[in-house]
Amino acid sequence: MHNINLVDILKDFQVSGISDDSRKVKKGYLFVAIKGETVNGHNFINEAIKKGAVCVVGEADLKIKGATYIKVADSRAALSLLAQAWYGNPSRKLKVIGVTGTDGKTTTANIIYWILKKAGYKVGLISSVSAKIGDKEYDTGFHVTNPEPLPLQKFLKKMVDLKSEYAVLEVTSHGLDQKRVFGMDFEISVLTNITHEHLDYHKTFDAYLKTKIKLFANSKIAALNKEDSSYNTVRKLLPNSVKVIPYGLDSLAGDVRNAVLTRFPEKYNQLNSSAAITAAKLVGVNEEQLIQSIKSFPQVPGRMEKIPNTKGIGIYVDFAHTPNALASVLASLKNSTKGKLIAVFGCAGERDSKKRPMMAEISTRLADVSIFTAEDPRSEDINKIIVQMVKGVVSYKAKEIGTNNLHDIYHVSGKHCLIRIPERGEAIFYAINKVAKIGDTVVICGKGHEKSMAYDHTEYPWSDYEAVKMALKKIHFTPKAKVHFTPKAKVHFMGILGSGVAGVAFLATKFGYKVTGCDLEKEGHNIKHLKDVDLVVATPAVFYQSEHHPEIVEAQKRGIFLTWQEFLGKHLLKDKKVIAIAGTHGKSTTTAMAGKLLEDNGFDPIVVLGAKVPKWGGNARFGKGEYAVVEADEFNNNFLNYNPEIAVINNIEFDHPDFFKDESEVRESFKKFTRRLTGRKILITEKDSLHKKFNLKVLGTHNQKNANMVYLLGRVLGIDESKIIQSLESFEGIGRRMELISDKNGIKVYDDYAHHPTAIKATLSGLRDKYPGARIWAVVEAHGYARTKALLDKYAGVFDKADFVVVGPIFRARDSQTFGITEKSIAESSKHKNIFDFGDLDKMLTFLQKNLKAKDVVLVMGAGRSNIWAQKISEI
Repeated sequence: MHNINLVDILKDFQVSGISDDSRKVKKGYLFVAIKGETVNGHNFINEAIKKGAVCVVGEADLKIKGATYIKVADSRAALSLLAQAWYGNPSRKLKVIGVTGTDGKTTTANIIYWILKKAGYKVGLISSVSAKIGDKEYDTGFHVTNPEPLPLQKFLKKMVDLKSEYAVLEVTSHGLDQKRVFGMDFEISVLTNITHEHLDYHKTFDAYLKTKIKLFANSKIAALNKEDSSYNTVRKLLPNSVKVIPYGLDSLAGDVRNAVLTRFPEKYNQLNSSAAITAAKLVGVNEEQLIQSIKSFPQVPGRMEKIPNTKGIGIYVDFAHTPNALASVLASLKNSTKGKLIAVFGCAGERDSKKRPMMAEISTRLADVSIFTAEDPRSEDINKIIVQMVKGVVSYKAKEIGTNNLHDIYHVSGKHCLIRIPERGEAIFYAINKVAKIGDTVVICGKGHEKSMAYDHTEYPWSDYEAVKMALKKIHFTPKAKVHFTPKAKVHFMGILGSGVAGVAFLATKFGYKVTGCDLEKEGHNIKHLKDVDLVVATPAVFYQSEHHPEIVEAQKRGIFLTWQEFLGKHLLKDKKVIAIAGTHGKSTTTAMAGKLLEDNGFDPIVVLGAKVPKWGGNARFGKGEYAVVEADEFNNNFLNYNPEIAVINNIEFDHPDFFKDESEVRESFKKFTRRLTGRKILITEKDSLHKKFNLKVLGTHNQKNANMVYLLGRVLGIDESKIIQSLESFEGIGRRMELISDKNGIKVYDDYAHHPTAIKATLSGLRDKYPGARIWAVVEAHGYARTKALLDKYAGVFDKADFVVVGPIFRARDSQTFGITEKSIAESSKHKNIFDFGDLDKMLTFLQKNLKAKDVVLVMGAGRSNIWAQKISEI
């Protein structure tokens, strides 16, 4: 690797970008293949080349076609160096101060940043909470360590662009081991402490310690905590070229010491301040500047963050998630608490399991009441995690009690108590409203500033701070993963008569959930429906129509409100191989075709779509096979709730202007959808079509296109070609898709869901092919005023296959105004010679009654109430 000039690589290949994620590769990119913990990037080289990579950097001995392959000794190191070169080596134009350690990194980095900023230096910060550059603050992601090389160097370049002098960078052991800062030089490096943590990753404490020391290899000065047990070991291992500056509590003196003791009553934060002050002095900050900046230092989110309340109790949120940090926080609060100390915390899943009993022992020894709960269980069973925690409890010092035995908490002589409450929101509510009394202190540890909770492979919105605020209002703040704890949960569906919700509600009953529902078409919505409800699932339309309804507001306050797409994708189908059918047009029919294909060939799939399938008696099919076929709708980014193994995209066109501002935004949404592919990661698009001609029972060239997508899906699944064709050619259609609902008095009436100009044109074309000599009437219900306005220009020539066109009352949909659009707007835009518009339904029906004749064919199209129109027309 050292013989390769990375700058020359970028120039010689005229690289247009760099990525270590094959899904993000574009034409002209350089792809860096990295062997990770669970995924090996070398397995995705061909995918990267297909997407346009011109050069690939990797560690394996490979011969590839279509791009130049450069072998290096270490892909991670190469990525770091390439990222630096790509962004113009920004760290060389800054004086970088690195902060590492097991605990206190974020606080220390923030204090350094604050001191330098208040002293007049131009400085930026990158921490696990956020990046602060100029007057902007950037999110650094979920459960982050320090950023990966590309985003890290991008942040540093922003600092350079703003003429920053200093960059303060929080550096983690994962970041060091994975060479995210490889090749960077540090002016000053600070070590807060080294204690038990991340042994699931580093395996041994010795390996963990040596990883931390890597930061100092390229540092001019090392500020070390002389009060930490690691001090002597670390000092001996540092290169002779590194100047060591010890610090401790005795490093603080005079007015600076007084300022620190006043601002930070906790010993561990006093040490963090000493570390920061040591670094600031090395930069050149004077004593008065130090004093003023310490006095004015703002609260770091989730670091001993006190939450005001009127209950007379102390409530704190802290990020403490290691044995040392938990012990420090609890010891500090114990000294300042008049009453009982109540600790709420958990241990993360898929992380260092050895610390679970250690942390439980610490809490039950120091806190009067310990409530064991969830902290990012990931794929592990939270109850099993808690069992491992309980093993560390010394029984003669702590007694386990149930949630109904509060009397024991205040009457167990000389013993501390522990309680198991697996659901974190419930645990916080219980601690604040059931356990704590005036003078007590409640501390919630482990999540701090974080904004999500990880269950399985999904990040659910979560905030300890918000959970506390809700608990103070006597409301449970529950993560959207509530159903993980209650497999027989009670789920209430709002808009249960809707095509999407009805099918999902049916599946929920099959999965064992207790289902209730309401709908505006029946009894309406009512806050009383939420009694004893664990989860509220709704169609997005309900939210748009009734956003401020008390039932929705209350569900959101409790943190139990989901769309049906979220519930389906993240809960019902979380263990299924999902086949997602997307596209602007043809989703429902293609989904039904695909579902039938799998059903016909013994896959026994679950199928969910937005239309009724006669054979299934509704719009969903329950099956016990490994596959689920779902219609994936782009509106509201609903399809981003699925993690498909196979995705089919029929077509992409501008639609839903009430959500997307233009076609480019629509296409970007579809790109995000394809990035959610998992497992086999197979994408089928209209470009893959073989343009086969099938003898279908359903009309139109658009259905031939749909069938071609399903044909390709069948081949991917290994289904014999003859069986694929047999299934497609026996497909009889779905409800409201060219559905003949009446043939009386010589007049045929068809009902269809088409409501986009492109779909209307295709449907009329199919009908004309079937009835070449008949008089065809197109009866159209436009869907929404904003949508109609955005698509108005597309109506020109749409109705050419019809002899007569009737534009009925526009369906209001989610619009609160008309935007100057009327039925006449459509008529004028279409330029059809025989078009009539009606804003009144009765007048429209009277007109049709007078003008329809025997042998006429009527096609009613729309997505609102046009199906009711079709029924009324059939009675003429």
